[in-house]
Amino acid sequence: LLNISLTSRDGAIQHNDKAGNLDAKWIVFTSNGTANTEDTVTHDLGRVPRLILAAIPDKAAVLYEGTTTHTTTTVYLRTNVATVAWKALIA
Repeated sequence: LLNISLTSRDGAIQHNDKAGNLDAKWIVFTSNGTANTEDTVTHDLGRVPRLILAAIPDKAAVLYEGTTTHTTTTVYLRTNVATVAWKALIA
């Protein structure tokens, strides 16, 4: 049996929360006011993410990678709808 924990405190997800016992972090951000425009989102994963899982948008939307290469401190994402509040898991 595998026990996976995705939150670090009382079920709350905050920006840069360690994702329980995974080598991952939660990022929390709101996409900009223009759909399909690249957003720059900082993280403290300490490496270039290999996975981005769009977990909890506040409205129907699609999150996808931008054209800029991710770094050890920043991911570049786009949303097909303007001004979406996202909680996403990066690993």
